[in-house]
Formats: sequence, C-alpha cells, structure tokens
Amino acid sequence: MLSGKERDKIYKQVEEQRKKVVEVRKELNFADSQKEEWFSKKEEVGKKISNMINRIKGLKKKRDELTEKVKQSKKERKKYNKFIKNRINEFKELSKEKENLSKKYKINGDPSKIKYEIEKLEEKLETEAVAFDKERKLVGVIKSKKKQLGESAELMNMLSKTKKLSKEIDELKKTADQSHQKIQDFAKNSQEAHLDMVTLSKQIDELKKEKENAYQKFFEFKMKFTKLNKSLKEVLMNMNLFSRKVDTDKKDRKSKFERKNEEIIQNKKKDVEEKLKKGGKLTTEDILVMQQIDNENNNKKK
Repeated sequence: MLSGKERDKIYKQVEEQRKKVVEVRKELNFADSQKEEWFSKKEEVGKKISNMINRIKGLKKKRDELTEKVKQSKKERKKYNKFIKNRINEFKELSKEKENLSKKYKINGDPSKIKYEIEKLEEKLETEAVAFDKERKLVGVIKSKKKQLGESAELMNMLSKTKKLSKEIDELKKTADQSHQKIQDFAKNSQEAHLDMVTLSKQIDELKKEKENAYQKFFEFKMKFTKLNKSLKEVLMNMNLFSRKVDTDKKDRKSKFERKNEEIIQNKKKDVEEKLKKGGKLTTEDILVMQQIDNENNNKKK
C-alpha cells in the first residue's frame, strides 16, 4: 500500500498523463486531417496533370496530321507549278510561232478583226447606195481582205490554241494558289497546336512542382501522425500503469479498512458476549452488534 505522499504523486502523474493524452490526441487529429488534405491535393493535381497529358496527346496527333497535310499540299503545289511551267513554255513556243506567221502573212493585230471588217464592208454594199466606182473599189478591198483572212487561217488556229492554253494556265495558277493557301492554313493551325502543347507542357511542369510539394507535405504529416500515434500509445501505457497502481492502492486500502472494521466488530462481539454472560444491560449499539452477528450466521447457513 502506498504512503500518502506516494499516493499524491501517483494521482498527480495520472492527471498529467490524462492531460497529455488529450493534447497528443488533438495534435494527432490535426496531423491526420492535414495528411488527408495534402493527399487529396496531391491526387487532385495528379488528375489535372493526367488530363493535360491527354490534351497534349490530342494536340500532338492534330499537329502531326496537319504537318502531313502541309507536306501533301506542298507536293500538290509543286506538281501544279510544274504543270504551269510546262504550259508557259508551250505558250512561249506558240507565241513565237504566232509571231512568225504574222510576219509571214504580214498581218498585224488579231485576224478576227479582218473578218469583222469584211462583214461590215459587205453589209455596207447590201444596205447602202454606193456609186459604181466606189462599189468596185469596196469589192476589191473585200476580196483582198478575204484573201488575207484565208492566209491567216493558220494564224487564227494558233491564236485559238494560245487563248485556250492561257485559260488553262490561269486555271492551274488558281489551283496552285488554293494549294498554297491550304499550306498556309494547315501550317498556321499546326503552329497553333504546337504552341498550345508548349503552353500545356509549361503548366504541367508547374503542376508537377505543386504535386511534389503536396506529396512532401503529405509525407511530413504522415510521419508526424506515425510519431504522435506512437507517442499516444506510450502515454496511454504510462497512464494505464499509473492507473493500475492507483487501483492496487485502492484495493489495498479497502482490504485494510475491511480488516480493521472486522477487528472492531469482533472486539465488540466479545464485549457483548461478556455482558450477556454476566447478565449486564445491553446498549443500543450492543443490540445492533447482536443483529449483525445473527445476519452473518444466517448468511453462513445459506
């Protein structure tokens, strides 16, 4: 059994341990909430990174497709430019032939104009009253122009070819311009996709730092939680140890009290029995002792 001084010390230690348990549990709960909060933050940032990586994959696919279209459009433009070059060379050759024919038949300008002039002169002869001399002169002119027109048939055919070829060149140039515009559009969209990828990559780098920081915080509070949990177990063990000492002391004190009380009762019983033997007068306290003795005997019989 503990002394009074030892008992006070034990009770004080138990109370100190209880306070410590409350403090450690408070710190433990805070560490646990922070640990879970930083873990959630880490997971949240991880999902953002994952989504951005998927977006980069989509942009990369788009950029590669556009780059391939640029490549194909350049091939297409090169093909049309080659056609245009060939047609322009053909046009130059035809122009030379046309010039040679013009010199050969001494025709200046467009032969179709001669045909128009013939038609106008013939219309004048048919619709106007012209003097005989003048009529003969007009007929001579018409005849001369018809001869010139017949000689220029080859030239007119050449003019038809050059016009047709010129139109074809214009169409080819238009198509080549469209290919060039497609190249510019595809290249622009490809560059935009690439720049978006670069921007997302930079954002991912920042998020990775944020995720690493969240993980470090999570790990820090996890270690703190583990340490506090261990400390709490130790405090509880100490408190239980002191509590058992208190319980043991209480049992010892109770046993001592019961033994002392029993001793008092036994002494009173002897005193009552002596009085009964001597025929002495019993007090109220003596009667209560007798009743207690009877109750104990009855309990023993049961």
